[in-house]
Amino acid sequence: EALIDATIEAANEELPDYSDPLVTQLKLVKENDNIVYAYKINNLTETLDEMTTWELALINKQEMLAAVAVEEDQDVINSMKLCFDGGYNICYRYLYANGNVLYNIVINSEEYNNALQVGANFKCDDQAYQSLLDYYTSLLPVEYMGDAVLLNIQHSTNALTYYVQLPEMSEYDLIFIDQKYLKEYVVESWESLDDNLKTLAKLNGEDIIYRFFTSDGDEHCVVTLTKEDYIIFE
Repeated sequence: EALIDATIEAANEELPDYSDPLVTQLKLVKENDNIVYAYKINNLTETLDEMTTWELALINKQEMLAAVAVEEDQDVINSMKLCFDGGYNICYRYLYANGNVLYNIVINSEEYNNALQVGANFKCDDQAYQSLLDYYTSLLPVEYMGDAVLLNIQHSTNALTYYVQLPEMSEYDLIFIDQKYLKEYVVESWESLDDNLKTLAKLNGEDIIYRFFTSDGDEHCVVTLTKEDYIIFE
C-alpha cells in the first residue's frame, strides 16, 4: 500500500498535464477499490445521450485491452500489476469540459492479465461484441451506401457480415455493378462506411464481408476484405 501511495504521489507531481489542448489528464486518486485516471475532454461541451456514451465506453475498453495485449513497456506493466496486486481495479474516467462525468471504464486484474497472456491473439469480449451487434441490428433496416439499404449484420467467429440490398435497377445496369465495381466502391468509401462494429472486427483481425442483393432479394455478389486487405488502407 505504501508503494502504491508513493507511485501515485510521484505521478501526481507531473499532473495535471495541460500539454494536449484537447485532453487534460488530471491527478490520480484512490476511490474505494479503484485507482482513477481522470481525463477531461476540453472541447466536449454538448451532453451526449445514454446510448452514445455506452457505445463509446464499450469500444474504448476493448481498444484499451487490445493495447494491453501488445504492451512491451515493462515499467508500465509493473506499475499496473502493482495496483492489481494491492487489490485495486484501474478506472479510466472521462469528463466533459465542465467536469461532469462522461463515462468510466473499469479494468480488473483478470481482464488485464488475460489480455497480456493472449498477446497478439487478443479477441474482444464476446458479450460486449454481441451487445453492440444487438443494438445495431435493432436499428435496421437503414439507408446505406447512398441509395442501398442495410438489411442485416451478422457476426461469426472469424467474420463480420453486412447484408446490403441494392436499389432497383435493370438487369443491364446490374451487369456493370459487379463484384469488382462494388469492391472498389467499398474500399474507396471505407472511412464513410466505418462503424464501431467494424472497430471490434478489426481488433479481432476478422474478415469484413459485404453480401449484396438485388431489389428482388436475389444474391448479387459478395465482397470480402481480409485483415491483410484492410490494413493496407487503414
